[in-house]
Amino acid sequence: MIKENFKKGINSILYVRLPCPKIWPVSLVYLADHIHKECPNVKQRILDLSLVEPEDESKTLIKTIEEFNPQAIAFSLRVIQPFSPEEGDPSLINAFNFYFSRNPIKKIKSALFGAKSVATYQNRTKKTLALINEASNKFGDRQILIGGPAFSVFWNFIMPRINNKAIGVVGEAENALLKIIKGLPLEEERFVWQENGSVKCGVQKQFVDLSQQTPVDFGYIESIYPGFKEYLDEPIGVQTKRGCPYSCLYCLYNYIEGKKVRYRNPQVIGQEIETLNKEYGIKKIWFCDSQFFPAKKDFAICERTLDEIIKRKLDIQWTSYMRIEHINKNIAEKMLASGVSDFELSINSGSQKVIN
Repeated sequence: MIKENFKKGINSILYVRLPCPKIWPVSLVYLADHIHKECPNVKQRILDLSLVEPEDESKTLIKTIEEFNPQAIAFSLRVIQPFSPEEGDPSLINAFNFYFSRNPIKKIKSALFGAKSVATYQNRTKKTLALINEASNKFGDRQILIGGPAFSVFWNFIMPRINNKAIGVVGEAENALLKIIKGLPLEEERFVWQENGSVKCGVQKQFVDLSQQTPVDFGYIESIYPGFKEYLDEPIGVQTKRGCPYSCLYCLYNYIEGKKVRYRNPQVIGQEIETLNKEYGIKKIWFCDSQFFPAKKDFAICERTLDEIIKRKLDIQWTSYMRIEHINKNIAEKMLASGVSDFELSINSGSQKVIN
């Protein structure tokens, strides 16, 4: 059984985004917006440590907890490894040189770089998890939660390394956090906890009903998120759906969000983007789904989303992950008319159809 840490419910939450590259905190924004609409009396604040210098992370965290005085501290872990070829990191190149280069000097240099990379990875991970333990130890009467994409994937590795009082949430957190806030039984959610020296994980029975979501109240988010304006020149993430029916080896969308594809209302998405564009001057939108067109049968609702953008005459450029094998002339024209600037795709098959 999950420890009875949350019987009384809570009325204030500090979300702590643990250090990661600077990127719009999509999940935290949707989560805080959902909680505000369901429980408007719950006080919330977002602390974004990705905007804080490494030497100030601990000091900023402790100071914010002392000032805001939350009943619950919810940590969000987006990234657990700092190496990414798309960010210009040479780790992958060095790995190939170490294993396959015929030049012994290159092998030696790559080996030394690899040792340095491992040390960097271990130190950053250790420091990140230490932030959770520091807050848990210093504020022992607070309820400690941890979630986020990286935690959802590596919870079995992370939980034994943090205070055993903490409870984790795998995947989407809206329903799980509402149960904690209201002091409801915690069964039927993907909670993670430590029990008798081992890590346990529950099973989620019901997904969030995205079709009933309303547009994000960005005015409210701005009021609880001091780092909000730091992202106005950055691409802003907008969800059109959750879930992915595929099982690509390199991707974990289906594990985190489930295999069932669930859609947000296209009108809500259009209104959300219009607010970002016209009230905040946002021109770059990243549709942060597993892919914008999961399959041919999904084109109708995806097309409605494009229609919403077009009819609102929004001055934006958007990008996303994309499956392209079913795109036709009509869809391509609407993509262009709605402001597509580029998209990312991976060739998941050697079949001639997909390659073409």
